Amino acid sequence: MPSSVNPVSRRLAMRIIGAVSVALVPRWTAAATGAAPTDTLYFPPGSRLGIARHPDLDPMSGNPRRLLSPDHTLAVAIYEPPWTDTPHDAVIWNQELADADLIREESFNGSEVRRVFLRRSETGPDPDYGWWTLIIRRPQWFGQLDLTTQPVGHRWAGMTARWSDAIDAVIASARVRAPLDVSEFLAEHGLAMDVDGLNPRHFGDKLVLSLEPPRTPAQALTMDHYIAMETPPRPILGPETDEERGMVPWELSEPAWRGNGIDWHDRGRLTISLGQGPDLVTRTLTGYGATRALELVAYSRGGDPALFQALERVARSTVLLG
Repeated sequence: MPSSVNPVSRRLAMRIIGAVSVALVPRWTAAATGAAPTDTLYFPPGSRLGIARHPDLDPMSGNPRRLLSPDHTLAVAIYEPPWTDTPHDAVIWNQELADADLIREESFNGSEVRRVFLRRSETGPDPDYGWWTLIIRRPQWFGQLDLTTQPVGHRWAGMTARWSDAIDAVIASARVRAPLDVSEFLAEHGLAMDVDGLNPRHFGDKLVLSLEPPRTPAQALTMDHYIAMETPPRPILGPETDEERGMVPWELSEPAWRGNGIDWHDRGRLTISLGQGPDLVTRTLTGYGATRALELVAYSRGGDPALFQALERVARSTVLLG
């Protein structure tokens, strides 16, 4: 490993390697072969990737894919980067945009490979700030865990050493479950909507709909005309917080309509010049139920009226369950 990695981080990297070599092999093999794990696992809604619920980590109420220690000095984020069958897949797999060193790789049954990366600090050795990434690759799928440490004020010091056992345990506990169909994805988000005829698919916590079926893996994520659930149902935190997130301040505007107990705010259309070809036209609908909110966005090169009609149809059919 390079000299820029601090000694504590180096020792933790070696501990992770040891854990991978000894403790992780049977667990990873079980996950790779589809065997049911014996631990109590936590899967964020719609996620294939899950971890054991470490006693010092709890999901954030507004973002169940991010877990924090009570003092916010350890954070774990769960991602599913999209597989696109393009050169960008290599960027994800090799962590090319992050200053990261590969410290471990394991393969299982030819169908799953796991890599652990340790990020290099831009400011030099630091016993408090650390960043570890676990990347899991299966055919046409990626899973990712980011684990970070930081001090809070002057109350804590030596965060890397303090949380080293927890980091080992979280990485060791990672599991991959079978793919969820769209109905399972919606159910886990406590959501029902009419997506008939809209070629539904999902990536992590993002639902994508389109009038035409995608012809390539990259088009499954984005194409000239599609609808995305950019913000899945989440707790309403208040107008100021929602405004900061780009959501409509729900106490400061009248809804465009109300249906199924949801106030829908139409943020109108936005035209974005892309330089070549038709402009990109977007329309955003934000819905507020009694306790949760979500956001649907239509993206259309040239502004297809049929797509915007489909967006409104989906919104009017949406029910927040539970």
